[in-house]
Amino acid sequence: MSIAWSAVRGAVTYTATLEEFNGNTSCCTTSDNGCDIADLPCGAFYILHVTAEGRVCNSSQSEADFTRTAPCVPQNLSASVSCSDNVASMSWDYSRGGQLYRVRAVSADGHEVECVSHQNQCDLTDLHCGQHYTATVTAEDIDCESKPSGSVTIKAVPCTPANVSSTVDCDVNSLIVSWSESPGADSYVATVQDSNSQTTTCQGTTEGSCSVTGLGCGQVYHVSVVSSDGYCDSPPTPKVDTAAAPCAPTNVRAAFDCYTGTASVAWYPSDGAVSYLLTAAAAASGHNVTCDTTNNTSCDLEGLRCGESYSVWVQAVGRTCSTVGNMTEQLVTGPCIPEHVTALYSPSIGQVLWDKSAGADNYTVVGVTEQGLTVSCVTSDTYCGVYTLKCGQSYNVSVTADSHVCRGVSTSTEAVAITTEPCPPNNVEAGVQCQNDVGTVSWEASFGAVGYVAHLAGRDGHSLYCSTNETFCHVEDLHCGVVYYTDVSAVGETHNSSASRTVLIVAAPCAAGNLAADVDCDNSTAEVSWSSAGGADSYSVAAVATDGHRAVCDTDELQCELTELQCGQTYTASLTTVSDQCQTEGHSNVTFSTRPCKPVHVGVDLPCGTDTANLYWVEREGVELYLATATCSMGTLQCNSTNSTCQFPDLRCGVTYKFSVTAYGNECYSETSSTVEIQTEPCQPTGLTVEGSCYNETVVLDWSAAAGASVYVVTATGDLGYVTSFQTDGTMIEAELPCGQLFNFTVKAQDDRCDSAVSLPEAFKTGPCVPEHVQCYTHCEDSLGSVSWAPSDGAESYLAMATGLDGHTHTCATDTTSCTWDDLHCGEQYTVHVIANDYLCSSLPSNNTSIRMAPCIPQDLKSSLNCTIKVGSLSWNASDTAEFYIVTAETNGGHTVQLSTNDTWTFFSEFLCGQDYFLSVRAVDSECTSRPSQPSKLKSEPCPPTGVSSSMDCVSNIALVSWTGSAGTEFYTATVTLEDGQSISCWSDSDQCGMPNVVCGQNYTVSVVASNENCNSEPSEADTLQSVPCVPTDVDVEVACSTNQALVSWSASEGALSYTVTAQSTQGDLSSCEAAGLQCTLTNLTCGRSYSVQVVAQDDICSSLPSSVTMFKSVPCTPKNASGVLDCFTNTFLLDWLFAEGALEYTATARSSNGHVSTCNTNFTNCELQNLQCGQTYNAIVVASNEQCDSPTSTRLQLESVPCPPEDVVALLDCATNTATVEWTASTGADSYVVQAFATKGDETCCETTSRSCVLPDLLCGFTYNVSVIATNGVCNVSQSDIKQLQAVPCVPRQVEARVVCESGAVAVSWEPSRGASSYTSVAQGNGGYASTCNSSVTTCLFEDLLCGLNYSISVIASDETCTSAGSSAVDINTLPCVPQGVTAAMVCSNDTGVVSWEEEEGVSSYSVRAFGPNGHKTQCNTTDTSCQLPGLHCGQRYNLTVTAEDGECDNSVAYLDLQSVPCSPTNVKASLRCHSNSAAVTWERASGAETYLAVGVTADGSHRSECNNTLTHCDLDDLRCGQTYNVSVFGQDESCSSAESNTSYVRTAPCAPQNVTVNSQCDEDAITVSWSPDPDAQYFHVAAVSNTWAKLYCNSSGTTCALNDLPCGQTYNVTVLSVRDGCESKLSSVVQTSSAPCVPRNPVGHLDCVSNAAWVSWDEAEGAHSYFAFAEGTNGHNSSCTVASSPCEVPDLMCGTHYTFYVTATNEHCNSNYSTTFDLETGPCALTSVTAVTQCNSDAILVEWDNTVNTPVYLVTAEGHDQTLISCNSSSSSCELQDVRCGMHYSIIVSASSDKCSNLRSPPKKIKTAPCAPHNVTVAQLCEENGAEVTWGRSPVATSYQLTATGQDGHVASCNTSVNNCTLAELHCGQPYNVSITASGDNCTSMPSTSSFRTVPCKPSGLAVDIHCHNKSAVLVLERHRGRREVLRLRPIPGRRRALL
Repeated sequence: MSIAWSAVRGAVTYTATLEEFNGNTSCCTTSDNGCDIADLPCGAFYILHVTAEGRVCNSSQSEADFTRTAPCVPQNLSASVSCSDNVASMSWDYSRGGQLYRVRAVSADGHEVECVSHQNQCDLTDLHCGQHYTATVTAEDIDCESKPSGSVTIKAVPCTPANVSSTVDCDVNSLIVSWSESPGADSYVATVQDSNSQTTTCQGTTEGSCSVTGLGCGQVYHVSVVSSDGYCDSPPTPKVDTAAAPCAPTNVRAAFDCYTGTASVAWYPSDGAVSYLLTAAAAASGHNVTCDTTNNTSCDLEGLRCGESYSVWVQAVGRTCSTVGNMTEQLVTGPCIPEHVTALYSPSIGQVLWDKSAGADNYTVVGVTEQGLTVSCVTSDTYCGVYTLKCGQSYNVSVTADSHVCRGVSTSTEAVAITTEPCPPNNVEAGVQCQNDVGTVSWEASFGAVGYVAHLAGRDGHSLYCSTNETFCHVEDLHCGVVYYTDVSAVGETHNSSASRTVLIVAAPCAAGNLAADVDCDNSTAEVSWSSAGGADSYSVAAVATDGHRAVCDTDELQCELTELQCGQTYTASLTTVSDQCQTEGHSNVTFSTRPCKPVHVGVDLPCGTDTANLYWVEREGVELYLATATCSMGTLQCNSTNSTCQFPDLRCGVTYKFSVTAYGNECYSETSSTVEIQTEPCQPTGLTVEGSCYNETVVLDWSAAAGASVYVVTATGDLGYVTSFQTDGTMIEAELPCGQLFNFTVKAQDDRCDSAVSLPEAFKTGPCVPEHVQCYTHCEDSLGSVSWAPSDGAESYLAMATGLDGHTHTCATDTTSCTWDDLHCGEQYTVHVIANDYLCSSLPSNNTSIRMAPCIPQDLKSSLNCTIKVGSLSWNASDTAEFYIVTAETNGGHTVQLSTNDTWTFFSEFLCGQDYFLSVRAVDSECTSRPSQPSKLKSEPCPPTGVSSSMDCVSNIALVSWTGSAGTEFYTATVTLEDGQSISCWSDSDQCGMPNVVCGQNYTVSVVASNENCNSEPSEADTLQSVPCVPTDVDVEVACSTNQALVSWSASEGALSYTVTAQSTQGDLSSCEAAGLQCTLTNLTCGRSYSVQVVAQDDICSSLPSSVTMFKSVPCTPKNASGVLDCFTNTFLLDWLFAEGALEYTATARSSNGHVSTCNTNFTNCELQNLQCGQTYNAIVVASNEQCDSPTSTRLQLESVPCPPEDVVALLDCATNTATVEWTASTGADSYVVQAFATKGDETCCETTSRSCVLPDLLCGFTYNVSVIATNGVCNVSQSDIKQLQAVPCVPRQVEARVVCESGAVAVSWEPSRGASSYTSVAQGNGGYASTCNSSVTTCLFEDLLCGLNYSISVIASDETCTSAGSSAVDINTLPCVPQGVTAAMVCSNDTGVVSWEEEEGVSSYSVRAFGPNGHKTQCNTTDTSCQLPGLHCGQRYNLTVTAEDGECDNSVAYLDLQSVPCSPTNVKASLRCHSNSAAVTWERASGAETYLAVGVTADGSHRSECNNTLTHCDLDDLRCGQTYNVSVFGQDESCSSAESNTSYVRTAPCAPQNVTVNSQCDEDAITVSWSPDPDAQYFHVAAVSNTWAKLYCNSSGTTCALNDLPCGQTYNVTVLSVRDGCESKLSSVVQTSSAPCVPRNPVGHLDCVSNAAWVSWDEAEGAHSYFAFAEGTNGHNSSCTVASSPCEVPDLMCGTHYTFYVTATNEHCNSNYSTTFDLETGPCALTSVTAVTQCNSDAILVEWDNTVNTPVYLVTAEGHDQTLISCNSSSSSCELQDVRCGMHYSIIVSASSDKCSNLRSPPKKIKTAPCAPHNVTVAQLCEENGAEVTWGRSPVATSYQLTATGQDGHVASCNTSVNNCTLAELHCGQPYNVSITASGDNCTSMPSTSSFRTVPCKPSGLAVDIHCHNKSAVLVLERHRGRREVLRLRPIPGRRRALL
C-alpha cells in the first residue's frame, strides 16, 4: 500500500502504521512524505496512523484514517452452461474485501459479454452458440478492483446442425445420418425413432455423419440430430424419415414334389417388403433356379435338377434395400433316374450295374418275370447281385434310386432283361427198343430252351449223343449189354441248363455161347452151362421133351440146373439172355436124356400073425432090373427082381419097415419109388414118466417108444373120481386134466391091427385150481381195497395181487378166501387177480376184477384274494385221473360256497366280508370223488367299520377319529380327505386314532377302512370334520420406499375371521396393525432398521400359531460425499462415499447423455462402474439399498469415459493398385485415429487421420496383413479396434507352358507358384471366339473341353478369395483335329459292299477307314473325301469300323462304329411233322449275322403258304392244311438285309380227320357199328369209344366201317375216329355219343293198393336206363303198364280177382333191356258193383252211391288221393258223403263191406277228379327290355288250362290263356302296379282265382340335374320321377375308382 502525507516541519522521519482490528500492525519509516508497505494481505481493513519523528521528540499520531487493501482476487471461478437456454451461470468464492464482482467473457470471435453481481454468482446471457468463451471475475470495492481471477473457459451451447440427411447402408444394415458441421460441437447425437416409437441414437464427429447399426427390419425411422460439446446439446433438427431394409423372410420352408420335380417354397411375410425373389442354388453344380412374386409368400421352383442339394433363400426387396432369409436346411431334390443299366448273368446269379445317380442314398433292383416271379436287392453301391434266379425265366430288370426325399419314383426306363439258363429237363425217361438196339429218351419241355442235347455214356466207354428241338430223341447203335448213363441238357440262347437227373438205358444183352448140358441121374436134373454174355442180368434155359414137357430154369450165374425133368425123356435145350429191359435168345441146341422113371403103385402086405411081407409095384418098359429094399432101425433087407413082386421073411416085431423099389437101365437108375411102410405088432410100452407144470393144467406123459406101435392109449384115473384116456401116435402126450387131483397113469401101444400090453402105472398130482368168482367189495376209497373169491380145489393158500395202471403192484397172501389192502394208491384203477398155492405149485392167475380208487386228494392248495374285485382265487396241483374238481369254501359260521371246475384253479366271488374261509378241493372222475383236501385258509376282506365319529384338538391340531370295530380286521386306517382328494391317514389296531398336522381350515370327509394282512374293506360311512384356522402364509411385506411405510399382506387362512400383524425392529422399535382383510399398513418406521413381522389368524374359537417370521428393512439412509476417478485401461469409474445406515448394498449409477446406464453394486462404500460406453459423459449417483428399497439418491457427480474403439473396421483392397482403404465407424469421444498394418513376414505400414478412413500404401503382393485402428483423445489412447486380416493381391504367375496330350486331346498347362495365390485360373482363348477356363489349386491345369481343330492363346491368373492378379504372358497352341462327325455306315445288300460317310472337318489332311471282322477279315480305304467304300465284306460279320482324321502330328481323332454285313444263308434246313398239332417243326443251323429267321412253307400246288419267325434256329409252321406236301425254306435276316434262300426241305402233313361219322347200335348183339366217309390219304382208321366209366374200346379198319362188340350194359360212349398214316394221326373227328343197352332191372317186387286196385312195382336202379317200363299181364289176357323215370311205378286199373305176372324193362334212346325176372300178384276178389261218385265244382265233398248187398250191415267208403292220402266214411245205407275233399286231386274210391282188406268184399275202384285248386307259388319276373313280365305258378294235377289277367293301376288290362304253368305279358305300361288274377280250369270246373301284384319296369327318368359339391367331392342328382314326383339322390365317390355310387 502506498501511503503519502504532507510534510511536517521539524520532522526528520515519518512512521506510517497500519493496524488491523485484530491488533496486527505493519509499518514503514521514511524521511520522505510517503512510503510503501508491501505484502499486505488483500481485502484487509486498516487504521492508518502517521507519526512524525524529530530529532528529539516525536509527534503525536495523525488522525486515524480508515483504509483497506484491494479486494482479493475471487477464487474458484466456475461456469455452468444451461444447455436449455445457452446461459452460463458463473459462480465463485466470495473474496475478502470485495463489494462488487464483475465477470467478463470474451469469445474467440471477439464477442464479449459481461455480468455484474454483488453476490458470488451471475449469469452470462446472449452467448453465441458454438463459441468458446474465456471468462474472468474481478472483485471491486469503492476504491479498488482486484486483479482478474483465473480464467475459465465457457463452451456455449453448440449450434443446431444444418443440412441433415439420412441414408440406409444395406450391406451393414445401418442408417447413416449426415449433417453440416455445427460450431462448438464436439460430437453429434442423431436420434432415430422407429415405427414402434422405440428410440436409439448414434454419435458422430465433426465430419458430420454417424450410423445406427442393427436397424429393425421393416421400420420407417424418424431422424433428428443434436450437436453436443460433451456438456450441452443443441436443439434438435427437424425430423427426416427413412425406410429401413425389409425384414428377412422367416420360416422359409420347402416341399419337394417327387413326381413333378418341383418344389413349393413358402415363408412368413416380411415387414417392409415390396416384392420377393426366391433363389435356389446348387453348390455342387452351380445350377440355380429363381422365381419372383409381389403379393404372395410362396412360389414354385421349376426346372430343378435331380440329385442336387440346393441352398434356398428368399430376398425381400424393399424401397432401398433387400434382405435375405435363408432356409435352414438344404432343399434336396429326388435322386436321378439310374442310367446305363446293364445286366450280367451267370447261372443262378444276376449282376446289375448302372451309373451312379445323383442324390441317391440307395438303390432297389427289381426283376419281374411274366409269371410274376420277383427278385430284388437293395444296395448303396452302383451294382447289386440278385440271387436265386429261377431257371428258364426272363426277368425284366429295373433300378430305382431312393433317397430320404423320394422313394420308389426314380425308376430306370431302359429295357434290361436277365434271361436265365433253361431249366434242366424234368421227367427224363429212357427206354430201349430191344429188337434193333435203339435207345429212346424223352423229357418235358423246358421254358427258354431252343434245343436239347441228350448224352449217353456207356460203361464200356462208348458214348453217344443226339441233339434235337423236340422233347424226345432216338439213339441208334447201342452196344449190346452196355449200361448207358443218360442225361439231357436244355440249350438256351446264351446259357445251357445243367444236366437233368441221370437215368439209365440198358441195352439189350448179348447172346450167350458154348451151351452144354450134364444130366444128373440121381436127382432128375440137368446142369446147363454157357459162356458169359455181356449185359445179361440173368439167363433163362428152356428144355422141351419129346412129349412136349417143358423145363425152365432162370439164373444170374453161368450155369443153371433144370429140375423136375420127366424121367425117360429126351430133351432139347435153348438159352435166352435176360436183362431188365430185354431178352436175347440164342440159337444153339443141345439134347440130353433123363434117367428111368421110378416105380409106381408100390404096395406091401403083412398078414397078422406072420413075419413075412410081400412087396409089389407096376412094371415099366426099358427097365433091366428092380432092386427092392426093406429098411428098419435094425438094418436093411434087399430083394432083386426082374418082375413086379418081391418077398421079405423073418421081420422083427414092433418094427416099422420102409419098403421101396429102384429101377435100373441106360446107365442110370431111377429115383427110389415112394416108400411104403408096414408096422409089425407093437411091443409093450416102457419108461412111463409124468411131468406137469404148476402154472397150467397140462401134464406131459412120456414113455419109451414101443416098436411097432402106431398109437398109444394113455389112461388117467383121479382120486376124486375123474377118469379119462388119451390116444396119441407119439411117445409123449400133453393131457388137460382137472386141477387139484392125484392121478394114476398107464400106457398101451396100438397099431392098426393089435394092442400091446399095458405099461406099469405112474402117479401125478395136478396144481391147485384157478380161483373163481373173484370180486371186489370196496369202491372209491383212498387207499383201502378188498377182494374175495371161491375156494379152489387143491389150494392150500392164496396170493392176491393188485396191479395199478402204471404197473406197480400190491400183494396179499392168505389161507382164507379174501384179502384187504390199506396202501393202495389214490387215483389208480387196480386190476386184481388171485393165485391158488399148494405145497409145490401155484395156479394160474384168476380172472381179473378191478378196484377203482378215488382220485388223489388235491395237494398244494394255494389261495389268494384279489382285494380290488373281492374275488378269491384257489389253485392246486392236478390229480391224476380227475376229470373235474369240486371246490368248497366254508366258514366256521356255516356259510358255504361250492363250485366245480375242469381246471386246477377257480375263483370265488360270493365271500362274506370279515370271514375266515376254509377252502378244500375234491377230485372227481367218472365214478369216484376223492376226500376233501387239507383246507387252505383264506381271509375275506374285512367288513367296513361303523359308527365313525371325529373331533379336533385345537391346541395340538390333532384330529381324533373313533369307530366301532368290524369283523375280520387286524388294523384300521382312518383317512381324512379334502374335497380335492388330498388326504392324510392314521393307523390303529384299536377303535380310535389321532392324526396330527391336519391341514388347517378345511372341511374334511372322515372315513375308516378296516384291513387285514391282505385286503382292505370298503370305506365306512363318511363323517365330517372342521380343522383349526390355518397359520397365515405367504406373508409379504411391501415397503413403500417413498413413505417408509410397510404394507403387510398374506394369503387367506382357511377358517380365519380376522388377523393381527406385529413388527419389531432389532433395536426394539414396534409397529402393529389389525385387519379383517388380507393386508394392513405399518407406519412410523425408522430408516435403516431391520424389522420382523408375524401374522396371527383368528376365528371365533381359536387362534392360529403366528406365521413364520418375515423380515423386512425400512428404507436405508442416503449416502453422502460421493467422489470418483476414471481408469482409462478398464474404462471404469472408481467411486467412494460415506457409510449410510441401514444399507446392505450400494448401487452406483452412471447415466450418459444418450441414456446409457452403468451400475455397480457393492457392500462397501466404494465400487467400480464398469462396462461404460465409450466416449460418453456420465452423471453418477449413489443409492443405498437393502433387499427392498433404495435410499434417496446422493448428489450428482459428472464423469467422462474413454473414447470408443473404432468398430466395423473394413479393409478394402484395391486389387488394381495393391493398396488398402481402411474404413471404420466413428468412435465416440475420439479426437483422431491411427491405422496400423503388420505383415506376417515383418513388413509394416500405417497411416493417421482424424476422419473415418485411411489408405494403407505400399502393400507387398501375396502377403497377409493384420490391420487395426486406434482411437485417441487427450486422455486415453488405448481404444484399439479388432484386428482384421488383409490379403494383398497375389503375385502374377510366371513361366507359363502349354502342350497337347495326344492320347486324350487335352491341353496341359503348367507355371511357377505365385505367392499369395490360393487358386489359379487358366484362360484359353480360341481364334474362333471360343474361350475356356480351367480352375486349379495347383500349378498345373488340364483343358479337357477345348474345341478340336482350333488355335488357342493361354494365360494364367493367380487368385485368392478377394483378388486376382494380372494375367501372365500368353502362350499359343493348336488343339487336336476333331473326331469325324456324322459318321454313318450302311451295307449295299446286293454286292456285300459297305459305304462309310462323315462330315467334312477343318484341319484334317486325310481320312483312313479300317474294318475288322470277327473272323479276322480286314479291309481299309483312305481318302481325302467324306466317304469311302469297303467292298467284299464277308457275310454275317459285324465289322468294327474306325474313321481316323489325320493331321500329321496326333492321329488320335478316331470315330468308332459297327457295320453288320449281309446275313449268311441258313444251312441244313430240316422240316418234320408234328402230328399232334399238324404243324411242321423247322430247324436249321445258325446263320452268321442273322438276327431273325423267316421260315416259309408253301404247298406243292401253291394254294397255301405258312410262315414263322424266330430269333432261334427253329420255329413251327402252324395252321398247316391236312393232307398236303409243303416245300420249306429259311431266310436269315437282320435290320437291313435278308440272306439268300436256303436249301429246300419237304414235309407232308397229317391226314385229315374223318368226316360224317355215324354210329349204329345193334342192341341185340351188344355191339355198335361206326362208319365214316372214305379218305384215300389215310392208311387206316382208328375208332375209340370212351364210356362214362372211362372204359375204352378200340377197333382199327382200313375201310369205312368198324364194329365194337361185347359192349357191357348201361354204358354211355363218346365215339371218335381218327385217320392214321405212317404212324401220324389226324385230329379227332367230331364226337358222336351213343350208348349200350341199359342193364336189366334187378330185384323187382310189388304190392297191391287195395283201394285203387293198382300195383306198386319197385326195383333196383339199372345202369344206363333213362326210363323204366313195368308191365302186368293177367291170365285172362288183360294187361296194364306204367312208364317212369325211376322206381317205383304204379300199374293202374288192375281187374279184380285176376292173377297177374309182372316184369320190368329199362329203356334209353337207343335200346331196351331184356325183361327182368318176373313176379306174380293176384288182385282181390270182385264184389260190389254199380258204384257212382259225384262232386260239385269247388265243393269239399263227394257223394258215393252203390247197390246194397244182403247181410252187409255197414259199408266203408275209402278214397285214396294220388298223393296216397286217404279219406273215408261209413254208412249202413247205399250212399255216403266223403268230407274234406281237397281240390286238384285224383281220387280212387272203393266201397268195401266193413273192412279195407283186399280179400274182403269190395267194389272195383271208381275214379274221380275234383276241381282245380287256385294256382299257387305265383312268381313274377320283370322283363326289362320288353317292358313286360313273365308269370309262373305251380302246376295243378287236374288243370287242363289256365286263365291269367293282369290289371294296371291306370286301367290297362293284359291277359293270356295257356295250358302250361307260365305266361309272358308284353307291352305293359311302365312304372305301374299290376294286380294279377290266375284261375285253373279242368273238365267242367274252374278254380278260385289266385291273386298277386307286381310293379312293372320303372319309366325312363326325366328332368335329370346334377349339382356337384366340390368341397366334399359329392354330387346331388335330382330327377323327375313318374307323376311329377322329384327324388334327390346323393352320390359318393368310390376310393380308387372314377365312378361313384348312389
